[in-house]
Amino acid sequence: MPNQTALDTATDCTTIARCLFDAGYRSIIRYYSRSTWKLLTPDEALTLCAAGLSLVAVYQNRQDRKADFSRKKGLQSGRHAIEYASEVIFQPAGSAIYFAVDFDASDAEIADGVGPYFDGVKEAFADDDDTYRIGVYGSGKVCRAILGSGNARFAWLAAASGWRGYDAFKASNDWHLLQHQETSVCGIEVDPDTVNGDHGAFRLDPAELGPAIPPSG
Repeated sequence: MPNQTALDTATDCTTIARCLFDAGYRSIIRYYSRSTWKLLTPDEALTLCAAGLSLVAVYQNRQDRKADFSRKKGLQSGRHAIEYASEVIFQPAGSAIYFAVDFDASDAEIADGVGPYFDGVKEAFADDDDTYRIGVYGSGKVCRAILGSGNARFAWLAAASGWRGYDAFKASNDWHLLQHQETSVCGIEVDPDTVNGDHGAFRLDPAELGPAIPPSG
């Protein structure tokens, strides 16, 4: 039975890692981005893992309109995500990086923008030796289209129940993360998420990483 044991937030969770664990959360979804204000840092990642939490990565540079999506932009996003995951966070191969589609894309917008964007992401991942698995965040219609194209392994259904395809995709149980409406946890604003089996989460072990990553704190 799926459990609501994950949350996503744009806020640094370093100082509340233990509070989040004690509140019953086990997967914390944080951002890779060119926007530094919401960026997961190595210190935060290690602190969360030391508190017993797993991490899930989502990549987003705005990505809330059709103009943000093309094959070229997908290739750029994929390469940047891989670089940050592998060289800064030391995210283990085989775990997931989700890519956000943060608007209610129509069939035409998926065909002309979102679909090609994920073609580019997949091309970037295919060029990398230590391949991560690709996830998609968005409406039910977007999740269905990108899963169906073979360009994503995981789907994260956005909380916007009025977006296209929400009810059908939720009922299908083909999602791996189901986002819920915003609430406050441990003094910060978060979106709780229901987990449905493997969702591409990962852990970091400083003892195994050795000198490759700076020590937490």
